[in-house]
Amino acid sequence: LQDWTQDREQALLSLKMKFRAGIKARYYDALMLAAQKLGECESGRRIVVLVSDGIDSASKARAQQAMTALARAQATIFVVSWTELLRREIKKALEWSGAHESQNSASMKRADELRQFVRHLDAPEFELQRMAEQSGGEMWLPDSFEMFVITPRKILEEIGAQYTLTFVAERE
Repeated sequence: LQDWTQDREQALLSLKMKFRAGIKARYYDALMLAAQKLGECESGRRIVVLVSDGIDSASKARAQQAMTALARAQATIFVVSWTELLRREIKKALEWSGAHESQNSASMKRADELRQFVRHLDAPEFELQRMAEQSGGEMWLPDSFEMFVITPRKILEEIGAQYTLTFVAERE
């Protein structure tokens, strides 16, 4: 959507003009792009902050390609997964719908679709956790909108508290 920028207004404008939520998620393609961008960096820490449910439905890249590219770029991945939040909100919606809407074929079909979606969250959530752990990052699973909103501050604190120690040996 937007290349690296320090211009907050430009970044917000790109989100407003170019971001479209929908059912075609190109999650692995986005990870490949992140790895490419990080690979172009000559110095500094390579960090990816990923806000996702981990579900991909339209990428050309595959999961293993994306994970390999991120590992090659030596990226540390911090994940904010909204899977737990989705589970809770869908459960509330199903309970409300069951109590307040007439149970016709359309509403029953929608309820089945939502239940099926919730069942499909487990594998991507596991993959997000594994990705964060393998890269030396962390994963957060906020279970409310309030926690979801304050999580970025926690991530910044965590990233700011880490350091990398390296050395070069004089002998081969």
